[in-house]
Amino acid sequence: MNYSLDPNVLAAIAEEARQCFLEEDAPMYLQVLQEGLQQLTAGQSPDYQGLMRAAHSVKGGAGVAQMPGLSRLAHPLEDLLEAWNEGKIQGNQQETALGLLQEGLETLTELLESAQAQGMDLEPDPQLLTALTSFKGQLRQEETSAPEASSTSVSPGKVRLIRQALTSDLEACLQTLEEHLQEQRPNLHEAIALFLDECLLLGEAYSLEWLVAKIDAVSPAIDDCTHPDELRPLAKQLITELRSQRDRYLAKLDRNLDPKLDPNLNPKLDQGGSPGKSQGGSSPSPGTTSEPPQTPEKAANTTNIENTTSVPTKAPSSPSLRQQQLRIPLERMELMGSLVGELIVSHERLTLQQRQLKQASQTLRRIVQQVKPVRDDVQTLYDRLSTLDHPPQADGVNEEAGEFDLLELDRYTALHSSLQTFEELIAQVQETRLDIDIVSRELAQDLGQVRRDLDHLYDEVTTSRLVPFKIFAERFIPQLERLNRRCDKTSRLEISGENVLVDRIVLEQLQTPLTHLLNNALDHGIEAPEERRLLSKPDLAQIHLGARTEGSEVVITIADDGRGINLESVYRKALERGVLGDGVSMSQLPREMLLNLIFEPSFSTADAVSDISGRGVGMDVVRTQVQQLRGSVEVDTVPSKGTTFTIRLPLSLNLLSVLLCQIGQQLVAIPSDTVLDVLPYDDAVGMGQLFVPGERLTPGLGAMNGPEEVEQSMTWRGQVLSLSPLWDLLPYPTAATVSHRPRVVLVLRGATEPLAVAIDRIADERQLILKPFDDTVAIPPYLAGCAILGTGEAVPTILPRFLKAKLASPDPQLQETRGLSRGTEVPTILIAEDSTGARRSLERILSSAGFAVVPCRDGQEAWKKLEQRQGQVDLLVTDIEMPILNGFDLLARIRAHGSWYGLPTIVLTSRTGDRHRQKAQSLGANRYLGKPVAPAELLATIEDLLTVDHR
Repeated sequence: MNYSLDPNVLAAIAEEARQCFLEEDAPMYLQVLQEGLQQLTAGQSPDYQGLMRAAHSVKGGAGVAQMPGLSRLAHPLEDLLEAWNEGKIQGNQQETALGLLQEGLETLTELLESAQAQGMDLEPDPQLLTALTSFKGQLRQEETSAPEASSTSVSPGKVRLIRQALTSDLEACLQTLEEHLQEQRPNLHEAIALFLDECLLLGEAYSLEWLVAKIDAVSPAIDDCTHPDELRPLAKQLITELRSQRDRYLAKLDRNLDPKLDPNLNPKLDQGGSPGKSQGGSSPSPGTTSEPPQTPEKAANTTNIENTTSVPTKAPSSPSLRQQQLRIPLERMELMGSLVGELIVSHERLTLQQRQLKQASQTLRRIVQQVKPVRDDVQTLYDRLSTLDHPPQADGVNEEAGEFDLLELDRYTALHSSLQTFEELIAQVQETRLDIDIVSRELAQDLGQVRRDLDHLYDEVTTSRLVPFKIFAERFIPQLERLNRRCDKTSRLEISGENVLVDRIVLEQLQTPLTHLLNNALDHGIEAPEERRLLSKPDLAQIHLGARTEGSEVVITIADDGRGINLESVYRKALERGVLGDGVSMSQLPREMLLNLIFEPSFSTADAVSDISGRGVGMDVVRTQVQQLRGSVEVDTVPSKGTTFTIRLPLSLNLLSVLLCQIGQQLVAIPSDTVLDVLPYDDAVGMGQLFVPGERLTPGLGAMNGPEEVEQSMTWRGQVLSLSPLWDLLPYPTAATVSHRPRVVLVLRGATEPLAVAIDRIADERQLILKPFDDTVAIPPYLAGCAILGTGEAVPTILPRFLKAKLASPDPQLQETRGLSRGTEVPTILIAEDSTGARRSLERILSSAGFAVVPCRDGQEAWKKLEQRQGQVDLLVTDIEMPILNGFDLLARIRAHGSWYGLPTIVLTSRTGDRHRQKAQSLGANRYLGKPVAPAELLATIEDLLTVDHR
């Protein structure tokens, strides 16, 4: 019977096993390994057995799937995890092992991704395999050189506990006894007995035989001493010897040797039992030249050396105290942060009540001042009534009244008693006001101290989950080096904001998005070395990774100095994929919208797919994962200068300094760090400024108070800024109710340039808790969250960078006029040429052809003309070599503008070499013509570009 299978069947079985491994098993094992790596990076202890099983399963599955390269990499990773589990990796070796494990998992991920996407079985980096093998050999060599340590070594966890007990608990006992000796307190015998009991408890708890033996040996000698003068030298000697033995024990422990084998640590090996006795058993007499007792400071840092002369040397530093670590679940940390925020809000409420109490005290003081004249009148009336002649009363007539006249004896009635009571009440009210004033001042002081404590607690809670950005950013350095070798390019990663503290959890979740952006930057953005030389760029490309905090957000940027994003390629790809309609021209699309098309699923402008990028599955993943963190991602590019991606993430809880601004009846908050200047409205617009009619602050304002207008522009530090009411910049159908002219102008930091807004008044500047919104409903990007006041009112907090001035976007009527000019009216052509003869020649040629011409002497003048016309120009003809602003820089500015980026541009120059041509084309020039140019060729080129742009 033939049991052999058909080769096709065997191949089908192997392919099925391979797909099962790649699609089901491998991703699960890889996730386990990545989670373990995150725990190791965070200083936590992972499930080593689970990690070893995952690595072993990857190795076995790769063998079944006939992927030998993957198997060869998984095997040393499994050995590395096994060594970690057995405690063979200690000290500085942990950092090396962590780097190897991280690099190995990154390579493992790349091998699996290439196998899944392209079916390619790539080989791991030979240098990585060599490094893993070398590290494993080093561990074996150390294990062979110290067989005693391997057989009797203490687990790393127990080592940490022993070190903590000896350097913290035992040291505390030693210092307490030293203080007792120095201050010569009574009951010295009881203090030493308590010290011996505590030491004995530590020795028995951590199996420290040398400490137990020492205490057992010294106890009889202590008991025999009854006088304090005899106890003090014994106690000092004991302190010195305990510190010396502890230091030697810790030194042995650091070298991973068995401390029990050292005779110097075991007092049982000594012939004498009590401290202060030599091996012969005789005590030193007072006249002998024995070593004097050391002071506590010196004893803590000194090791005893036998048979040597004491020489003044620099004492070695004591072993550093290892910080204790405590694992706290993320949910509990978030709850603690939320509770601290609620405490700060409650403090704001108490502060408001204290202010109300102070205001009430001041009001009561004014009332008392107002009552003071009445009190004086009452006193006068009281005195006058006491001297009047009152008729005798029928009931209870005083027998002595007849004996004295009115001058000799005052007579009082019920009215006198009422007036006296009234006067006493006024005095009590004044005393009560003084008491309230004192309570208010003391309450203010107490609230100030509570606020300082709350701020400190807030800092501790928030920073406990933060890590320096440098720790996270340096992970990408080896990744970039591997990408350089694979792409045959040279680039360097520059890191800024190394000390910016960022949430560790957020950084871990940004690992994948930033990896995609780094891959795209090197694969698509950075040019090949020969291409960079043609563009006069250095061979070593720069990729910048930075972090900073802006108000309530943490901002992470990744930028390169490569070729930038070709907007025309993006536009064509969008048309091909049907993302844009056929009737939409490129010039009709805002630049920001065109750039955001790269985040569409499966959208890629790459001509060829590589094993690094180009499949169109990266940028949509970046945006999705950032949005899951309630953040946003922005992209900006300059042709031939590079591309910058900016990721903004909100802080979960933030104590933010804000400016509370009043707009009618509405109160809004603006982060203080975004306010560049605060000006009175009249000073901002200027007395002699040309009045530009603008929209009224609110509908119906003229009906209430006449034709009050708001200026639409102002000059600030040499810049002309558009000026609008703040409410008009918010996309709401109804405006705030304002019945007067604005009083204050704020100059805010906008997205690209300063922004001037008008408000009614500044209510206050406070540090308030900012709480972000959840994902229940879609939140506009200009809202950072709500600042909570002491009254409980939630004040919306506005991010100025998302506000756009009215003049920043062209008027719809101007857009319509521009469309007519391109369709039916005379097109406008802007000329930037420094040569007077060439500029006049071009002006005559184009004017004769029927074009409206705007001549400019250089690039700077051309840029100003564009700003004045708000981009209402149909085409640009520019030279390259011009003063102030050359043609290359002018073109770069235009291509980076939000509205004029699509302006058709012809570069007309005498520089006809390939380097200049390639530079202009990389910056986005539509045509490149050499001087002198034939008029027919120039007009044909212009007609072609205007026709294409109109379509």
